[in-house]
Amino acid sequence: PLHPDEIHHFLNLCPELSLGWFEEGRLVAFIIGSLW
Repeated sequence: PLHPDEIHHFLNLCPELSLGWFEEGRLVAFIIGSLW
């Protein structure tokens, strides 16, 4: 599972990619899946 700091670091490294994931809801689902 990913830690919030790792996710935040990833978002800082790939802002465009993260925005694309947010639009498709994939990043949200991935974070929820990693937390649960």
